[in-house]
Amino acid sequence: MKGVPSAVFITSGFKNFHMTSAAAEAYRRGRLAGLLCGFYPYDTIISLFGPRLIKNSVKIRKFVGRKVDVDDKYVYSAVFADVFAEMHILLKSISVNFPVDKIFNHLSLILFVRKAKKILRRNSSRIGIYHFRAAYGLSSVRYAEAMGIRTLCDHSIVHPQMLDGLITANGCLADAPITEPKQLWAQYALRDINSAQYVLVNSEFVKHTFERIGWDPDRIFVVSQGVDEAFLAKIPVSRKCRPSSNLRFLFAGYFTERKGASILLDALWKLPSTGWSLVIAGTIDPALAKPLQAAEQSLPIRYVGNLDRATLAQEMSEADVFVFPTWIEGSARVVFEAMACGCYVITTDNAGSVVKDGVHGTLIPAGNVDALKHAMEAALSSDQIDVVGAENAQIVKQFYTQDTYGRQLEAVYDRILSDRP
Repeated sequence: MKGVPSAVFITSGFKNFHMTSAAAEAYRRGRLAGLLCGFYPYDTIISLFGPRLIKNSVKIRKFVGRKVDVDDKYVYSAVFADVFAEMHILLKSISVNFPVDKIFNHLSLILFVRKAKKILRRNSSRIGIYHFRAAYGLSSVRYAEAMGIRTLCDHSIVHPQMLDGLITANGCLADAPITEPKQLWAQYALRDINSAQYVLVNSEFVKHTFERIGWDPDRIFVVSQGVDEAFLAKIPVSRKCRPSSNLRFLFAGYFTERKGASILLDALWKLPSTGWSLVIAGTIDPALAKPLQAAEQSLPIRYVGNLDRATLAQEMSEADVFVFPTWIEGSARVVFEAMACGCYVITTDNAGSVVKDGVHGTLIPAGNVDALKHAMEAALSSDQIDVVGAENAQIVKQFYTQDTYGRQLEAVYDRILSDRP
């Protein structure tokens, strides 16, 4: 690789996405050319908020939580692009339909890609790899390749042509039909995937969905993200002891159909009426709001809303069992986080996690209500929940850290650069 630029330019899109951790690891190893993201909490912005405002506002704490261990001069913020993206989200939330909301979405991507191209052009002599988030590359992918820069598309969920099919098949990959994606973001992601020279995914499950489409496995790299240092630092030193008569279940994430929320509700109605409780953290899909409200009135369920990462770590540390019967994921970060906090885990193969049945918890078939009910009942009568949870915490902290992710990612970069003609 002598004479070949080895620096990496990374784009993470909007919100708090895992690729900011990739940038932190590239920076730590002296390989980061730059990070392009949306709104970003630069040091000057954090100082303007002040500690009191940060402490009293969940939204501001979540925003400040986006900051990573990278010198601010390496971070490029696509502010106007993110403004249009937020307007798109707002219009969708008040049911404004095409073309207005989609126009704002498209404008946000145009502005983001335009800024990416500008950074690529100014730093082309030292950038060897353009590592970009799927659906945020578009015309910048070919632009980078025309300058001799290798392109790596980071895709963190199943292949776009398997998305709708997996929902139709209740999460069963073998039965899922291959279809063209309906969602606009998935269409953009598919374009990026097909344009890139290489693709990085976060689990073997996601890789299998690519292979189902007919992809060459040599073009696909698998690197598990694990748990970032910022979250590990927020985990309480000791777990809260629970009453022996009550097992605490936890669900965290978007409470929606594809995450297995509906079958979780069905399973809860079949459990014994006492001896357990469930906390739900995250956004509720409007389609499931009424079924959840009905369950809350009769069952020991507590909805705590969207949480900042410190509060989520606290809830996970107080839970005994993390239940996540998802149909479609890439590699669910919340599973790793729950393990790091000492939870026994009930999930599916589709979560793309490292959970092994009978080792870290229980794996159930996606979409199977009875299997979920039996797994939760077994947990209620098990005397190994705390033992497994403690072992899970040690496993994650030893083998699935941000540093491990960074070392594996650097190996991917080296492999890509060594493939240059």
